[in-house]
Amino acid sequence: MINIYNKLLVDKDTKILYIKHGSVFDLIIQDIFPNMVLANTLSQINYYFTFCSVIYNNFLDFKNSEYENNLNSLRYNLQHSICFIHDDIFSLSKIEDIKIMMENNIGLKLINFNLNNKDYIGYHKYGIPYHNKAVDKNSKKTLMINTDNSINLEVINKQIDCDILNTFDNFDNYNDCIEYFSKYKTVCSNKVIDLIVANSLGCITIDLKRFDLNGLKQTVSHSICQETPNPDKEIFLKLNMHLLKKEIFNANNSKALL
Repeated sequence: MINIYNKLLVDKDTKILYIKHGSVFDLIIQDIFPNMVLANTLSQINYYFTFCSVIYNNFLDFKNSEYENNLNSLRYNLQHSICFIHDDIFSLSKIEDIKIMMENNIGLKLINFNLNNKDYIGYHKYGIPYHNKAVDKNSKKTLMINTDNSINLEVINKQIDCDILNTFDNFDNYNDCIEYFSKYKTVCSNKVIDLIVANSLGCITIDLKRFDLNGLKQTVSHSICQETPNPDKEIFLKLNMHLLKKEIFNANNSKALL
């Protein structure tokens, strides 16, 4: 979409640039802001485009020298932008470095979804839209989500019988993704939000960050023999979509996002 942006007629006051996370979270946010301009990475940004707001999904991009020019070109709207934090950033970078990044980007609203960061930058729960779908109880299929290319596909395909999802770009919307997830008894991902959504359907979920290849193989094999759990419908109360929307719109950039 970023490649055809110059052909779009978009109101100057409602242009939002969204840097993708590479998870079902992208589809959730597109439900909230359906007319966003989408980019896979900051490297795709054209300096001649202007945006009212930017939604980031990786705070550590702000210390990546590869993106320095792209980030500088977007600093004019820093006061009206959001960065969602999904990872344990304090295990990936020094506290001192992150504090410097925060000082250098004053005005950027941070919304943290990772419990391990809560002592430093607060904590917010994910919100997921309501649905009434459930996993197919007769399914024996396994889905491996590999949007960040963290899986050795050649090895996985030889040792684990599974389908592999490399991108969420092919889904038209969130409901389309839900329909797809419901075909799989087991869903594996290293992104928490993917597992939350799968859990809401009643899928067995496996966090890829917790296993090496042998452990993953054994866990997937065991999951096929397990009884499929009932969908966790309480999850819609625990992770209230309305509260997530409220938090976004109450951010210091709400005027830009409305």
